[in-house]
Amino acid sequence: IRNKKKNINFFIGYSSERINPGDKIHNIKNIPKVVSINANQRIISLVKKVYKNVSKKVVFTKKINEAELSKLIENTQRDLNIGLMNEIMILCEKANLDFNEVIRLANTKWNFLNFKPGLVGGHCLPVDPYYLSYFGKKLKFDTKITLAARKTNNSMEQFVLIKIILKLKKIKNYKKKQITIMGLTYKSNVPDYRNSLAVDIYKKLKKVSNNIKAYDPIIENSFVEKNNIVTNFNEVKKSEIFIILVKHKQITEAIKFAKKEKKIIIDPLSLI
Repeated sequence: IRNKKKNINFFIGYSSERINPGDKIHNIKNIPKVVSINANQRIISLVKKVYKNVSKKVVFTKKINEAELSKLIENTQRDLNIGLMNEIMILCEKANLDFNEVIRLANTKWNFLNFKPGLVGGHCLPVDPYYLSYFGKKLKFDTKITLAARKTNNSMEQFVLIKIILKLKKIKNYKKKQITIMGLTYKSNVPDYRNSLAVDIYKKLKKVSNNIKAYDPIIENSFVEKNNIVTNFNEVKKSEIFIILVKHKQITEAIKFAKKEKKIIIDPLSLI
């Protein structure tokens, strides 16, 4: 957009966030930066110089809506693929089949997309499909596939919760034992807890037993202070039962200690 007022020329550009938190390989430097700006070559060159400090590759487009739509598509596609794998995992469990073996066999085909099932959270994947669907409705277009994974991915909270409770009930006097939930953020090795299904599972498990604590060494301090979360494993290492929800690097090390001490370990996401 160009505007002339009091002999001042200015241009407006746009670039949506494009990162993969916790990924050391595909970091902000390595991911191409999509920048929308409709300007002459001199302005584009100046903008490119700025964004070159952010990313190795800058991809330009003229329309802001097209740049933003590309981001919504990226996240919706991932949400759909994870949702499909979650559904197949549940199907395998009901059919008493080994999910990992089924995926190993499917992965022998060159064009198979090897997505992993899991708890879908964060600020993008659980939100962007709704934005995309809303955009369609504004155009009087009712999308059929865009939100297809939302119900399945949201249901994973209840699926995992039930698995945990069923395993707990098999442990004698489990309500009298000290239980620690391991990991609360929306994905491993990131401190962000927005839309985290692990947090929701933890809150519901607290209603099952009064002896439950949560350990997360990297979750944001604001959440720690408000919810009395343990960040030092030494404070919970004497617990008798450990329930693993998110495997941060530090939690993986803590699990090794728990196994060595022959603690009871519940890993409802072990297939993932």
